[in-house]
Amino acid sequence: MSHRKFERPRHGSLGFLPRKRTRHHHGKIKSFPKDDQAKPPHLTAFMSYKAGMTHIVREVDRPGSKLHKKEIVEPVTILESPPMVVVGFVGYVETPRGLRALTSVWAGHLSEECKRRFYKTWKGRKHKAFTKYEKRWSEASKEGTPMQAEVERAKKYCQVIRAICHTQVRKVKIGQKKAHIKEIQVNGGTTEQKVDFAMNLFEQEVKIADCFSQDETIDIVGTTKGKGFNGVVTRWGVTRLVRKSHRGLRKVACIGSWHPARVSFQVPRSGQRGYHHRTEINKKIYRIGKSLKDDPANARTDNDLTEKAITPMGGFSHYGEVNEDWVMLKGTVMGPRKRLITLRKSLLPQVSRKALEKVTLKFIDTSSKFGHGRFQTSEEKAKFFGAALKKAKTEKAEKAEKEEAEQLKAEVQAAQFRAQQLRLRLQALGADASVVPKKIQAGSLVDPQYELRSLYEWLVQAAHLQRQVVFECGNGEGEVQVGGRRVVLHRMVTWQLGESGLKLSVPLELQAEISKMLTDARRRGIDEAELQRLCSTWELLGAEVVSASMGMPEPAIFLVHRQTAQAVVVAKWPAVEFRPPPSFDPQTHFRRLISRSPQNAQPIAGDRVEVEYEGRWFTGTLQSVEGDVVNVKCDVDSPGVITVAPIASVRPARREERRDARHRRARSFS
Repeated sequence: MSHRKFERPRHGSLGFLPRKRTRHHHGKIKSFPKDDQAKPPHLTAFMSYKAGMTHIVREVDRPGSKLHKKEIVEPVTILESPPMVVVGFVGYVETPRGLRALTSVWAGHLSEECKRRFYKTWKGRKHKAFTKYEKRWSEASKEGTPMQAEVERAKKYCQVIRAICHTQVRKVKIGQKKAHIKEIQVNGGTTEQKVDFAMNLFEQEVKIADCFSQDETIDIVGTTKGKGFNGVVTRWGVTRLVRKSHRGLRKVACIGSWHPARVSFQVPRSGQRGYHHRTEINKKIYRIGKSLKDDPANARTDNDLTEKAITPMGGFSHYGEVNEDWVMLKGTVMGPRKRLITLRKSLLPQVSRKALEKVTLKFIDTSSKFGHGRFQTSEEKAKFFGAALKKAKTEKAEKAEKEEAEQLKAEVQAAQFRAQQLRLRLQALGADASVVPKKIQAGSLVDPQYELRSLYEWLVQAAHLQRQVVFECGNGEGEVQVGGRRVVLHRMVTWQLGESGLKLSVPLELQAEISKMLTDARRRGIDEAELQRLCSTWELLGAEVVSASMGMPEPAIFLVHRQTAQAVVVAKWPAVEFRPPPSFDPQTHFRRLISRSPQNAQPIAGDRVEVEYEGRWFTGTLQSVEGDVVNVKCDVDSPGVITVAPIASVRPARREERRDARHRRARSFS
């Protein structure tokens, strides 16, 4: 098989060595077309951005070919090409060692995106670049022609003139603010004509149609798509070894002889693949399209009169919409989407029949490039689906309106809650009702049910129903005036509300009903139907009461029954003081203590207890005590689960007491 080394030792040219990551990320033009002074001055290159690919249908015009007058489908690449801006020129002189830059002239005003290219970090800098040039231009404009000395020097000594151009990167959505700058050679005419041509383009836009034309064959320069580190089978296309090969089969078995004691550069080796600088020649221009602003139907043809733009449905994948001028090239273009591609005029004149063929497009595909698109435009899709699509849009709109309404309702409730907190705070600071805005006073909110619900939830958690005191209140007739309403206050029962010092006072006749209501809400949660009944039965009022001991006004909340005028009060009032009995009878006192059933000491955190749940007792560790409610970590609970139960349903762990007693007896016997 020694002949194989002469036929196909590898796939891949050695002329592209070394295959490493390029330093010229934006495509360097290493050669420009030969200058022809007989032609008028013109630019020889342009910068574009790769948007994506699609396909077209055209009729072949090639007499003698089997495809003549037949339709074919071909892949094409779309390059978005916003106008470039000329901001200067450089003059070169020819030397025995090549071109040498002699002088350069910059325009008087440079855009921010152009100046950003000269800064590594734009933010926080003084932005002094080109300020001296601007000053020279402003001074020269008063005296005469600006930059006259440099211009005359270039006209006298230079043989090559290259314009300094930058892209308008803000017009394309590639997530970049720095413009791409490149020197583009001016060909045609004498040196004086080239300099005047470049000077006249200063701070002016140059469109793609000014450099190239349809059916022209051009070259493209760019960087290929990076693939990372690859092996020899992928990188060089070598044949895999047999299945039973030792220590791998996707490799080169012999990489060279013993001597010379080095690996020859011709031997395939693994390494970087992709992200190489490449120049591809003879790419034919099928169409140069205008921007969406100038031609909204820039993808229309003589055979396809549909009003559509070049952007496919849903946009080009990973790129978006094409809104600026664009150019359509036959076939593929190196690099990923959004990468800069440099277009250059062909170095050699094209004389082949394919290069000179006139292209007539019949159809340009604009269906979705994400999957298998069926429709060319949104109107076509809507017409096909008809009522189904309209119904889907209606349901989507209704869903959006419903979500918006729920969001607004949540915002209103949050605003009402903030107003309630502000009102209570102002009243706690002793503010009179006249200085409290009406919109945050009790009972004046848009949704009084929300305010009553907040009060109800707090009472359920804070009320100590085991500790109660009965007292008599009111004037001689047992009536008071609260907020212009008549309120009946007779014999009342008061309960402590947490550690805040506030008390809940209810009429003695309603003690059983309210106690049952709070207990049920604590066990099962608040019932919405019960809350509706409360709102329709009770009215929420705010007032100030004067304590008998302090003599100072304190804020209070009144729930007044709409029919009977009985009131439930939340305030520090009344200040009930402890009064010892008038006489002490030791015999009666000790008889009462003896006859009373023994009571267990209240458990504390850390005790081993048993808690009743659905008629069964479960052993666990007491975590905390909050009023009449305890939190127990049962032994059968999953990690992170806490059992909440009333304190009445908790007792000491009897099983563990018996076990401890057995242990004590065993130790005494031993």
